[in-house]
Amino acid sequence: MPESVATIETTAATTATPPPETLLGAPVEAPVEEPKVEEPKAEAPVLLTAEALKFPEGFTVDEASRDSFIELMNKEMPAAERAQALIELQAKLAQEASEAGSREWQTVQDGWQAAVKADPDIGGANLSRTLSSIAKVIDEYGSPEAREAFNLTGAGNHPAIVKMMANVAKQLTEGRPVSGTLPSTQATLAEMMYPTMEKK
Repeated sequence: MPESVATIETTAATTATPPPETLLGAPVEAPVEEPKVEEPKAEAPVLLTAEALKFPEGFTVDEASRDSFIELMNKEMPAAERAQALIELQAKLAQEASEAGSREWQTVQDGWQAAVKADPDIGGANLSRTLSSIAKVIDEYGSPEAREAFNLTGAGNHPAIVKMMANVAKQLTEGRPVSGTLPSTQATLAEMMYPTMEKK
């Protein structure tokens, strides 16, 4: 018995290849989320402190200079900028040290001069005569280099040096008697007057 039209259509519908899916007709799949990787948190930098600095034994620390150094080391800045800042800090400290040394040297010189002027033997009313006699000795026995050395080192103001030079000048200008005894081999006055006399 021949198949009916309805049966043929049903069979064809069940055996035909389904049409391909289109972009819009395809089911939408939920995107797969990748697990988030947490970035490690940056640790806060360890700041330099005064307690962390070690100085040589007996070294006197200027707190203001130390604090300026610590501030530069803890400040965020490019390496070249930090290096320049450290150079400028060192130059400033060197200048301050030089000026402090000059002031201290001048204080010592002023103290020495005051001691010479107050000395009862070479200072006071005798100061002008003392310096004049010393100047003559230096002119005669010394040299311009000797004067320069006195000035350069400050020794020309030291009370002990001034006293020593004053004593030298006094001996050279005033002279001193010759002391001592006649040699034992030298004849006595009687022997020279009476050479034929026998010694008893």
